[in-house]
Amino acid sequence: VSDKVKDFFNSLGIDPQKSPEATWWVTNNNGIAYYTICFHIVGTLLKPENKYAANNFHKYEIEQGFEISFASRIDCLEENFPQPCIQLEIDAYLPWVLD
Repeated sequence: VSDKVKDFFNSLGIDPQKSPEATWWVTNNNGIAYYTICFHIVGTLLKPENKYAANNFHKYEIEQGFEISFASRIDCLEENFPQPCIQLEIDAYLPWVLD
């Protein structure tokens, strides 16, 4: 991923290699694969109805092909994960690198 995406992860203190859930959906004819990825973050959404709430399907584009949203709904939470927490949800379009 680009430095801009790495800086985004660093700003939240997230190791991008430690996602509790990542799903590959499809790879198009140009070799671009679509993934959904989630991470858990300690904190709360101050206004769940705001433009970053995943329940409202509002996303923020970090860069082309990399969009994020936040949700109070939590999937695949590790046992003993600190509370309260929210989920960072990512839609990523990345080059497929394996044959």
